Amino acid sequence: DGVYVWGLQVEKGSFPTSYIPTSESTVTRGDDNAVIKGTDFTDFYNETEGTLFAEFNTKVNTGTTSKWAISLRDPANNNNYIAVKTYAANMQALQVQSGGSSAASLSVNNSVVIDQFRRVAGSFKVNDFDGADGGELLTGDTSGAMPTGITQMDIGRGWSNSDQKLEGHIKSIKYYRTKLPDAQLQGLTQQ
Repeated sequence: DGVYVWGLQVEKGSFPTSYIPTSESTVTRGDDNAVIKGTDFTDFYNETEGTLFAEFNTKVNTGTTSKWAISLRDPANNNNYIAVKTYAANMQALQVQSGGSSAASLSVNNSVVIDQFRRVAGSFKVNDFDGADGGELLTGDTSGAMPTGITQMDIGRGWSNSDQKLEGHIKSIKYYRTKLPDAQLQGLTQQ
């Protein structure tokens, strides 16, 4: 007659997190920063074209804050990146910055719903940017440069650890070394 209990966990937040071993003192969790860089990145990245896909949600949507699901970026220059993210209430299936200029911004305005999973994809190549959200194609962009200096992939955050964390969940991310055709973007993002 009895019960053995091991690993009891009490959370201050509204959802459980992974186990953090402690020993007679409080320990604070560091940021979960999933980053691919160095030869792990350069072995698969194609600098001339590609496609990003993410199925994710966010639990926060305030002001002009960006919530990044996945990005390819230049860590030395915040003006060079390719990302799937939200911006305030807008879902950005593809946001491309090259040298500080917007090469492409394929968005669905006022479409972010807190805790709702979305499937979005963006494909990119010089002067050829396309995107899809929930099986619907977005109006593409036929002019714009590809960013240079891209040396890493970030998952669940942008270049700022504090402002651009996803604060949500990722079900799936995919990167393709080629620019997928529109029909495949639609198929990938169908709910």
